[in-house]
Amino acid sequence: MEEINKFIFEFIFKNKKYTLSTSLINGKLKIVCKDSNSKTYENTFNLQELMKLSQYFQPTHTLEKIQEYTNNIIQGEKIGITQSNKILYLILFLINNDKISIPLLEKNDLIQSESSLKQIVDELKIRLMEEKNKNKILFDENQNLKKKLNEIIIENKKVLNYENQIETLKMEITKKNKEIEKYQSYEKINLNNSIDYINPGEKALSINFVSMGNQDIGHYSLVCKNTDLFVRLEERLYKDFPKFKEYDTFFKVNTRGIKRFKTLDENNIKSNDIISIFIIDS
Repeated sequence: MEEINKFIFEFIFKNKKYTLSTSLINGKLKIVCKDSNSKTYENTFNLQELMKLSQYFQPTHTLEKIQEYTNNIIQGEKIGITQSNKILYLILFLINNDKISIPLLEKNDLIQSESSLKQIVDELKIRLMEEKNKNKILFDENQNLKKKLNEIIIENKKVLNYENQIETLKMEITKKNKEIEKYQSYEKINLNNSIDYINPGEKALSINFVSMGNQDIGHYSLVCKNTDLFVRLEERLYKDFPKFKEYDTFFKVNTRGIKRFKTLDENNIKSNDIISIFIIDS
């Protein structure tokens, strides 16, 4: 039968020049390779034989399509050569690091018998087993690297967590320092008045007292909390000015009367407000 669809390629591999051709003959794909020493290697494959060489060849493929696919790889020089005894292996490199190994026999020793084909298949099986073993070693190494990577990620998360805790503590320290500065500023308002503690949500205030109708009390300041009952401030005032215990008094802030048994917040008394003291004439 006539040889058709013949394509010829030249390429250099490991400083050696090769001439490679593909064609279709008698319902088979024919591949011929001649090296720089003029040795010729060739072989022919039907579809079933090609399917045994690689899973990439499928029953739905035609020989024309397989030849076109092979030519594209050769033309892109994604090929390699290895030799074993009188067999030359044409290596086609595929994507994902896969490859197809095609055995070609030295022309003078080209044998079409089943025993020769079995020898080739057996050698291919050995090569396949070697590749599988290499792949298993690479897979195990990859798994170990993944395990180490996960350990590093876990350690980094711990370090990040520690750093976050340190930042949180720094923020707490800064907050406490501001509170200390705040309390120290309250102490400077009146050294004779102090607050033992301030609960969360409470505020320190400075309240001024002025007596009306006389000058006994002029801008007398008391440090207190917004939650203090007004009557507690009155008691402290009378300790420093005991003569006012003898009077009937009432208090105003901003012209508003003050309820003794309500807190400063409830009386709407703010820091630095002036409390006016009135004496009721009897």
